[in-house]
Amino acid sequence: MVVSFIFVSQQGILHEIVDNVIELVTHSKYAHIAIGFEDCIIEAVFPRVIISPIDEFVGETQREIISFTVADEMYQAMRDVAQAQVCKLYGIDDCIIGGLHDLSDIELSALNITNTEDCSSLCTIVARVLFPGLLLDIPICEVTPERFYEALKLQLQGG
Repeated sequence: MVVSFIFVSQQGILHEIVDNVIELVTHSKYAHIAIGFEDCIIEAVFPRVIISPIDEFVGETQREIISFTVADEMYQAMRDVAQAQVCKLYGIDDCIIGGLHDLSDIELSALNITNTEDCSSLCTIVARVLFPGLLLDIPICEVTPERFYEALKLQLQGG
């Protein structure tokens, strides 16, 4: 079975300003990440983590997909973890905290007091089912789309 991480820039006109800010502060060409399963997409978008049919995913503009073929048990474990996050509130504060950390190299995770989910933290939680050591060197609220992208690329290279 295949699990995909879908990296996109602008998600549509309504999100264009927010996406541009996220891309700017996180030094990334991607503003959003979604998780693709065989029959659905799970993603953190305002106001909360949602699950939707694949044909309703609105990711557009720049898109890159990193996919992993996994055993049925691993697929189900990753899906279970993702589904457990559905309805958790979305927080753009995590995106900004991660971007500020990238700019200053100062740990700012103490600023994350809202207990919300952003797309990078959602995807990191799910990817850690497959790669338990993924991005453990920084607080999850400081993971940005760019850091997640680079970490997955390393995994693809066997690192």
